[in-house]
Amino acid sequence: MSIFLIVDLIENLDRFIDNKVPTKNYSYWNDVVKILKVEFDKRNVKIFQIGTQEDPIIEGVDAFFNDTTFKQSCYIIQNAMCHVGIDSGPVHIASALD
Repeated sequence: MSIFLIVDLIENLDRFIDNKVPTKNYSYWNDVVKILKVEFDKRNVKIFQIGTQEDPIIEGVDAFFNDTTFKQSCYIIQNAMCHVGIDSGPVHIASALD
């Protein structure tokens, strides 16, 4: 079984709620992933990114899921060993599923 770390880059919550208010944005994901990959690769930990089709792919992630349903995103987050993200819906989901 794979071990997962989830990074979400959802810059707005249009997929989850019906509004157009952007959430907080974090500009250093490429740096974060680069730092984490050094140790994670040694331990066979994979970094998965969830988001929307409009989100840029973070350099170095092992997989990018940009077309998941709300339910699929919840499943991925629930089965991850850790979730790292900005203040957005997926962070609150991860907190609720902990």
